[in-house]
Amino acid sequence: MRKFFLLLIISLPFTTFAQKNYSNAEIQRLAELGKVWGMLHNFSPAMARGTIATDSLITDVAEALANDPSAETLKSGLSKMLAKLHDPLTHVMHDANTTVTIFTESDSIPSYYELEGDVIYIAYPTGFAVYDTAKKLPWMNLKNLARYKGIVLDLRNKNNENGDYAFTEKYGAEILNSIIDDQLRLPMSQFRYQAGFLDQKDQTVGNNVYSAGWYTTAADIFPSHKKETVIKSNICFVVNKFTGGELLAYIIALQSAGKCKIIFEGNAEDYTNGIAIDYVTDIDSVKLKIRVGDLLTKNGNIIGGPDLIMPEISDKKTFFDQCTRLTLNTTPDKKDVGAALYIHPYPTLHEKDMFVPVGLRLFGLYNYWNAIRYFNPNMHLIKQSWDSVLTEFIPRFINATDSATYYFTIRDLGSRIHDSHGFFGRLPAMPGVTAQFGFTVPLSIKSIDNRYYIVAKDTAQQLKDFWLWDEVTHIDGIPVNTYKQKFRTRFAASNEWTFERDVTGRILLSGAKNSIVQLSIQRKGRQIIIPATRSRSDFYPDYKTINFYNKHKDIEILPGNIGYVNMDILNTDRIDKLFDTLMHTKAIVFDIRNYPNGTAWSIVPRLAVHDSVAVKFGKPYVTYESIYLQPQVTVKTDYFIVDADKTKPPYKGKIIMLCNAETQSQAEYTIMMFQGAAGKRVTVIGSPTAGADGNVTSITLPGGFQTYFSGMEVLYPDGKLTQQCGIRIDIPAKPTPAGLQAGKDEVLERAITFIETGK
Repeated sequence: MRKFFLLLIISLPFTTFAQKNYSNAEIQRLAELGKVWGMLHNFSPAMARGTIATDSLITDVAEALANDPSAETLKSGLSKMLAKLHDPLTHVMHDANTTVTIFTESDSIPSYYELEGDVIYIAYPTGFAVYDTAKKLPWMNLKNLARYKGIVLDLRNKNNENGDYAFTEKYGAEILNSIIDDQLRLPMSQFRYQAGFLDQKDQTVGNNVYSAGWYTTAADIFPSHKKETVIKSNICFVVNKFTGGELLAYIIALQSAGKCKIIFEGNAEDYTNGIAIDYVTDIDSVKLKIRVGDLLTKNGNIIGGPDLIMPEISDKKTFFDQCTRLTLNTTPDKKDVGAALYIHPYPTLHEKDMFVPVGLRLFGLYNYWNAIRYFNPNMHLIKQSWDSVLTEFIPRFINATDSATYYFTIRDLGSRIHDSHGFFGRLPAMPGVTAQFGFTVPLSIKSIDNRYYIVAKDTAQQLKDFWLWDEVTHIDGIPVNTYKQKFRTRFAASNEWTFERDVTGRILLSGAKNSIVQLSIQRKGRQIIIPATRSRSDFYPDYKTINFYNKHKDIEILPGNIGYVNMDILNTDRIDKLFDTLMHTKAIVFDIRNYPNGTAWSIVPRLAVHDSVAVKFGKPYVTYESIYLQPQVTVKTDYFIVDADKTKPPYKGKIIMLCNAETQSQAEYTIMMFQGAAGKRVTVIGSPTAGADGNVTSITLPGGFQTYFSGMEVLYPDGKLTQQCGIRIDIPAKPTPAGLQAGKDEVLERAITFIETGK
């Protein structure tokens, strides 16, 4: 138990990975390594100062654990990875009995020793908790203490049971108040924040709607109460890991203000000069301490460590000599670490070698998994446990035998987010893979009512036996609805409509170069089988015969004084022309069964009569506290407001939006903007949209692979989701095979009927 304090798509048959078998426990160890790396990558302050390249933090450790996934290797690997940060507060914790020797004569009454150089040493025992007792000790009188040149206050505890209470609440506040002659600002805390996932392709902090940097909390003030006696002696505090955190914060503040020195008993890793979490691995219960924030001075400098570290205090004389020397030394021995710029830890692209070694492959998996884990605002829509995705793919990434297997394993991984933005930026140069899987029959097939029709074909002689509007029922003897399922994990699809859209492109008939595929055709009541050759690697489907917007100009007036706008080719420099031409039409049909050119932002102010809220959106706002929120992320919500253009007359007629599965991302957002701007005057007619809205955000995997996901959450103002389910449709309408064969745009016809009749 864990404790916290559209490019080329190629098919590939399923592959059995049997090169190296792992037990469940061994896979869990490899998964745990990736989760810890994700915490360091996203939350360690050292990583945000460019201490080490994020991939080099883990690649060698991951490879070692892949070769020997034992408990010992996990623990040593975690220790090695954490040590690379050169941060004592980030380390593997070891259970050890700590013997603390406090030089007092009683467990409840302080003792003092007068040291050389006019220095008084006072040891406060762990059990010291009686204020009246201290008041009765004349040597503890503040006036008496003030006469010494140096004062050593030993505030070590034998255990962590009493915390700050023993000293601060009962007597120490008076001493602390006597040391300062002005207000004392306690340390501020600083930790990383990330508002959305910083795109790993551009590798620029704040290049778009996403940003990252430091978040600094306000500091408390320890007030000064003016007294007759102010201690001006040199002060030295002795503390250990059992000294309470609140008390230590006061002492560190005094140190950073130049008011004291600090001696720490123990190891440097036990000195808490920052924000840290305790983490226990699910497997093997390895205990970790991970720094997730720094303490800052009032000037914004990072507070460093103690003035002196003594691993063990046992010999009284040696200890007292060190106390005297440090207390009377007025030369500053320690300076603040200093302020630091924020440097986001991007991974190296690793594009030179196509097939990367196992350590880098695992790094790619960890990088992708953690990016989705913390920054995917649609995590709740993923159908499979995200932890189980990690454990499933660990052996597959390790056992990838070549660049092709690795590539298709990445594609399979990307399909699990069910997000049509989860595509790949480019196909890597793998001629062998292309020859084996990248060729297709140059036929354009379209899914219409879950049946598959040839809607265009290449002019090659080999295709003379195929007719337009032949229905393909079987491929190599397998019904198409069954055959297509083997491609289910080859690309990410937000919903079934986008799966049908994408699978009927080049992927359905893809295979090896010049291989033969048997297509069963239904034609005029007859079933025939026609062989076809997969001969083209550069063929892209042609849907002009059924994409009716291709037959229109950007701006038209249809019969009946109805305006029409082809959003596919309309550009921003034509917006004024649009309204000049269509202002007096009874309605405007905006055909967005395509991808627009960023014109909505210029159009909607001319549709709005008054300012209105159009879209609610958000992005993950991630800090170290997100570790506790698995599998949720904290989403910072904002709104897109349509500002009505008061300088020009608004269009007040009916507004019709035509949509289908080609309506994706910006196209979907455009419809939402129109709906928000013009309200009930907007009627959406068509079939379900792609359900992939929000920014396209990139993740880099070694080998030159780039994949993406929807980095923003997009909702209607009432909170209704658009991801996966698509845009609100007022009147469902879709083409039929008969209508398409007759060249009829049935969706546009339905829109005209509504405009004319209101039904």
